[in-house]
Amino acid sequence: MVSPKEFFTQLHLVMTGKAGEQSSTVGEYEHLSPSKGLEKAIKYYKWARRLVDSAQSDGGYWAAEGDRALAAVLVAFFKQLNEKQKNFPPLVVNDGAFLMDKQAQLENWAVQLVSDHKHMWESCSHTGVGSKGSHPKCKKICEFGGLIHNICRKCSLEQYNPAPIEAIVNT
Repeated sequence: MVSPKEFFTQLHLVMTGKAGEQSSTVGEYEHLSPSKGLEKAIKYYKWARRLVDSAQSDGGYWAAEGDRALAAVLVAFFKQLNEKQKNFPPLVVNDGAFLMDKQAQLENWAVQLVSDHKHMWESCSHTGVGSKGSHPKCKKICEFGGLIHNICRKCSLEQYNPAPIEAIVNT
């Protein structure tokens, strides 16, 4: 578990790629109170979501997704601070999965921050249109020729699902 100060240190590292460097966006949130931080993070998330929805190009879409992923982490962090949480799960930034897809890993971190348990991701595969998944907790019906996705063994949440953050933003 990490403290709020360590949380921001990790977030600066993720956003800049260099230890000790400061991200100007992250810096705007670092010294805010929990309530002001949550309010500002929700506005940032809604703004980024509008950008994602209206993106005209791949480059614009992925840039907006980066903002939305960062905003999701900030929403989750300040939501937990508002609930008097003092320690947070760390973000592992030096593993291969993180380096391959920073935005997806930020999304996972955001969901983990607001979860009451550590998600245990397990693979689930579908073999064709209309098929049920191989995992006993999967409720999804395949709409394509095949599908492989991860779901939590404990709560059956699908990995990379922004629903927990959307629920906070839309309240």
